[in-house]
Amino acid sequence: MHFRKIFCILLLLLFSPIFIYSAINDTTAFLPTYKKRSPVRAPAPLGFFNKLVIPINHVENLLLMEVNINGMTGNFILDTGAPCLVLNKTYFREGYNQSAQLATGITGEGSEVLRTRVEKLQIQELYYENLEAEITSLAQIENAKGVKILGLLGTNLFTEFELEIDVRGDFVTVYKLDKDGERIEKQTETKTADIKIPFKLTNNIIFLKGKIKDKELNFCFDTGAEVNVLSTNVNRKLLSEFIIKRRAILMGVGGQKAEVLSGYVKQITIGEIPLNNMQTYLSSISELQNVYETFFDGMFGYPLLFNGVVNINFKKNEFLMYLYKN
Repeated sequence: MHFRKIFCILLLLLFSPIFIYSAINDTTAFLPTYKKRSPVRAPAPLGFFNKLVIPINHVENLLLMEVNINGMTGNFILDTGAPCLVLNKTYFREGYNQSAQLATGITGEGSEVLRTRVEKLQIQELYYENLEAEITSLAQIENAKGVKILGLLGTNLFTEFELEIDVRGDFVTVYKLDKDGERIEKQTETKTADIKIPFKLTNNIIFLKGKIKDKELNFCFDTGAEVNVLSTNVNRKLLSEFIIKRRAILMGVGGQKAEVLSGYVKQITIGEIPLNNMQTYLSSISELQNVYETFFDGMFGYPLLFNGVVNINFKKNEFLMYLYKN
């Protein structure tokens, strides 16, 4: 599968890597894009631990983690919109071309996507050996953000775990699970989640339900997306809930540009909890639907994460959220 689409939402990376950025009032927002491709096999996680607490650094709305790959340490973006590990062609040049495919998105075709094998990838005590990865250019992201980025940590690295993402606390916690999806390290105190809903994992992309004006919609969940995205094809009555603030320009890896609308949705309900005024781009996502072979109505990115601590239990297929108190 390829990788990041830029579509107006810097969506997920799925089967073909494509990356896109949006320039708005001299700012740049990252949104992923992909293209169909044979899937990368999930690697087997190794390491002796039950719980890892990993610091994250923010570059605007991107979440960076320090990772060691083949003896080199650097920044990787945590990106559940990417189905697999993706490496930046600037630093990883040796790969093979599976089918002469290019990363593509709304703004058009971008850079070539290659496959490679990684000898070892390590995040604290968690590590993987001899794993498959994809290679594409992330130079546009680096240039826009002014930071060195070695790659993207995609979903198939974490499907044996529960992830807890706390963007205000600046850490990600990885929990080992037993065969029933329960944490091996038991909690001394239990909290009740404000939101607890099932999600569907399709081709290593997370899809969950949300409502606008009592209409249930299907969203993909992408920790690598700096903004939420809403499809232009949703019911017109629902579009009345989208408040336009300005136009935005999305720029693809090859310099291609697409104009979208930037604003916010007055209210989106997840579970039984209404979330108000989350920053959103309004854009066509038909290309992404074709890539993911799944119909969906939009994408949840950083604006959702900023509302609370998110837990993703991949064995139970549960999405939980503990809302911040302020």
